[in-house]
Amino acid sequence: MLATTWWRAASQGDVKRLGRVLALERDEGWVHRTHFGYTALHLCVWGGHVAATAFLLSAGADPKEHVHKPSDDHVHGISSLHLATRDGHVDVVRLLLASGAATDERFLGRTPLQVASEHGYFEIIELLVRHGAAINVQDTNGRSSLHSVAAWGYARVARLLLDHGASVHLFDAKGTSALFAATESGDVATTKLLLDTGARLHNVKSPMTLHGVFADALERWILQCKDHGALLDLVGRLNDGGPLAALSVLVLNGFVLEALRFVLAVGLHPTHQTTFLRALAAWAMDHNQLTLVQFCHDCGVELLI
Repeated sequence: MLATTWWRAASQGDVKRLGRVLALERDEGWVHRTHFGYTALHLCVWGGHVAATAFLLSAGADPKEHVHKPSDDHVHGISSLHLATRDGHVDVVRLLLASGAATDERFLGRTPLQVASEHGYFEIIELLVRHGAAINVQDTNGRSSLHSVAAWGYARVARLLLDHGASVHLFDAKGTSALFAATESGDVATTKLLLDTGARLHNVKSPMTLHGVFADALERWILQCKDHGALLDLVGRLNDGGPLAALSVLVLNGFVLEALRFVLAVGLHPTHQTTFLRALAAWAMDHNQLTLVQFCHDCGVELLI
């Protein structure tokens, strides 16, 4: 009878029944028994049963114990903290952390903080950070927690991570940063936040990163932001190999030197800047745009008159 009682009681979060099992089997270590690889604590945590989780922890359940189910890669080796984090059980996470759960253990290559970041669980992330979770851990694909929150547009969570030391200069396996993830998603708030914190679009491992989707992502962001008008095409078209096409956008929309400075500072990879500025200077001289000629000269372009 007791063999079936404990796991049913745990699954249902039934504290009274768990108490009866404990009274009868206190010396038999039942809290460490498993049912298809799950301990009673795992089952309580999975169901988000706060009171039952607290009861089991007080009875000696180990918050660091892992699910043992080799036949199922989706759960084999997962910890209680990962289970609670994945399903957003804030109060259960709080109990587990207070009982000494390991904050930086990985499951499927990710820590609980990275899992919480993918879902934007602000309160859970705040708890994990307060308990010393490593902020800049990267998963097997090189993605950090900041990458994930930027990709999903969780600006409030991004601010929390940045306030606790998240780096804007980490790159994933493709050589892209959290700023790339934010621009690709079209999230203006997070993009601005990352730029204000020192992120730059040209801070990438490969100068080719601004091709294709990255250029399009930057274009979408500037469109939404509307801070620099139609100059958005500068970066995208230039890095697709068409500096003169980029200049045509300038011709149609007028030259805003502040916008040009912005594009050069945060958009163009340094290896592209000289080519662009030379083309810009040549066009400016041909069209008697003296202010623009001076701008190019100030940027280091040698003018041939």
